[in-house]
Amino acid sequence: EEDQYFAVAETRANQLSFFPFEDDKDNRWGPTALPGSPDNITVGKPGLILVALHPNLLDLALYRYNWPFNDKAPSRIVKVTGSQIVTLFEDPTGDTFSAASVAVQTFGKIVLGSVGDVGLLVCGPEKIDKAGAA
Repeated sequence: EEDQYFAVAETRANQLSFFPFEDDKDNRWGPTALPGSPDNITVGKPGLILVALHPNLLDLALYRYNWPFNDKAPSRIVKVTGSQIVTLFEDPTGDTFSAASVAVQTFGKIVLGSVGDVGLLVCGPEKIDKAGAA
């Protein structure tokens, strides 16, 4: 039986840590530094971990609480494999999809959800292939 871990998104520390389900403190994996503040973590097929990141927490807060002139927030989705980070989606202005907070892979595509944007964003297989077969 393989070791099983649970993932912890450390939002303010911009990192992800993994801890074993068994009480084995020496077997901790991470922390893995991330290029943004992690929100939701999705674990898919073995080795696939997708993390929705908020590149700027202040922009997110201003957007989320409807401050004037802050109708968008940046989005970033990454794939984490060990200490390797691959960006799958990046929207630095939030023009395409604002404040992405979750990503799942299904039927060879990545589907994004948001804190406040309407609907879902579906990224086709070309997005996955460019990033190295998620």
